[in-house]
Amino acid sequence: MRRDVVIALFAVVAGVGAVLLVLASDRERSPVGVSAAVALVVGWAYIGSGLIARRQRPENRLGVVMVFIGFAWFATFLADANPSLVFTAGKALESVYLLGFVYLVLSFPTGRLPGRLERALITSGVVLVTVVEVAWLLFADSRSQICSRCPENAFEVTRNDSVATGLLQGQRTVGVVLSILTVALLVHRWRRASAPERRAGAPVLWAGSAMFAALAFSVANDIFDHPLGEGPAWTRELMFASIPIAVLAVLLQRRLARSAVAGLVVELGEGGTSISLRDALARALRDPSLELAY
Repeated sequence: MRRDVVIALFAVVAGVGAVLLVLASDRERSPVGVSAAVALVVGWAYIGSGLIARRQRPENRLGVVMVFIGFAWFATFLADANPSLVFTAGKALESVYLLGFVYLVLSFPTGRLPGRLERALITSGVVLVTVVEVAWLLFADSRSQICSRCPENAFEVTRNDSVATGLLQGQRTVGVVLSILTVALLVHRWRRASAPERRAGAPVLWAGSAMFAALAFSVANDIFDHPLGEGPAWTRELMFASIPIAVLAVLLQRRLARSAVAGLVVELGEGGTSISLRDALARALRDPSLELAY
């Protein structure tokens, strides 16, 4: 409990800091007030949902992952700062929250990656948002590669626009491919799942699929120099913000399921010849196709 209070206090500080950075920046998407509200609400939603999930199932690492996503999200707004080193650190951490998000969706609801393909996607994501990101910063001039009003890139070793552009576009292209592969994997998982498994994971599965589709669309828009403006980026953030709601919906389903099991125990304990064990179990599990084998 004490640890949760400390995390919540850090979340308040990080959220307020992110809002102040957004409001003081002249590089954020307009309207700035909306950007500040999105920054605050999304980060707090992930951290709050993560703390709830961790308290309900402390053995499941998804709660910790969600807390990590929230703080990593707040860290992206360091890129709105004016000091060169803080700005550059924000750019280096810009996509780390997406790595946590990929793990969250692929490992849901157990908190563990089920197969080699999921682990390969996570490994590729780690390389993409760390190694490639830092390599790009070593050659990128911030005013030519990021924005004309940006502070200097503190990580720049030597300016090479062609290398920096190649790394950036390559990173984006691979990111689009990985996002599409992840959507295909989630759809395949949905098709193979049983009816109870679909009900248990549907909110997160579909919200996650929508987020990855929006991410691919947004990054593709970046590749072609924003022909569609900021619309794809706002859509991506809206989809990203829906995930904590989906997780809370699943947690509510679990609580209702536990209540249904308690009701089943009471119903069976009352006895009586009129009680059908199969029907009682089917009602409790919300699976009319349930069959019993003796």
